[in-house]
Amino acid sequence: ECACFDGYEGKACQRTTCPNDCSGHGTCEYIQDLAFSADWNSDQLEYFKGGQLTFDYNNWDTRKTRGCVCDATYGDIDCSKRMCPYGNDVLS
Repeated sequence: ECACFDGYEGKACQRTTCPNDCSGHGTCEYIQDLAFSADWNSDQLEYFKGGQLTFDYNNWDTRKTRGCVCDATYGDIDCSKRMCPYGNDVLS
């Protein structure tokens, strides 16, 4: 078995680890799946208009680079910070 550098894991150290294992407040996802976490409710973005919301990510790091997708009330790169309520209705 290989001994991986910090920040990498797998049989051949082929993929990145998620920072702080997402602090228990999120999931570790591949970069090809992170595009779906974009703000698809925003009508400001041109590629979200008119049709099904799909993305194709086929770059070299498709199944190598990973990042955290945080739970609804957490944020930051490793999901370690609790977000404060904001807006008109703090319960939504």
